[in-house]
Amino acid sequence: MLRPARRPAVIVVAVLLVAVLLAIAVNVLLPRLLFAIGHSDEVYGQAISPDGRVMAVARYFDTPTFGYYHIDLRQASASQAEQVIEFAAEGFVGLRWKNAKTLIVSYDSTKYKDPDEDTTFVRRPDYWQDVHILYEAHASTAAAN
Repeated sequence: MLRPARRPAVIVVAVLLVAVLLAIAVNVLLPRLLFAIGHSDEVYGQAISPDGRVMAVARYFDTPTFGYYHIDLRQASASQAEQVIEFAAEGFVGLRWKNAKTLIVSYDSTKYKDPDEDTTFVRRPDYWQDVHILYEAHASTAAAN
């Protein structure tokens, strides 16, 4: 004969187990599934410093729910890049080196009627290691809509 006190304990454990499995599915598996289904990570530009020490690569990362540009920097001798600059809009224009220690990042500074189209920086550092990063604003040649 089952004791009445055990039945609620079994139900509580089962509910907790289901909650944990659901949390794992939502927080771990679902984002990975969305990433695998509809993402892209395209290179839009790259530039090597004049002394060959640093590589800058501009990428556009796109998923079904959002997209953004990021600029990765890495020492030529390193295998792993570091994501340094992040744009929250479609505003990347180009990369170039002014000299061996100064990277220029050009972006679209046009103010549109829809503020979601304006270039917004999520991360905009002035330095990465010993590299000075300058930001050069360019207004779009197309009329702001």
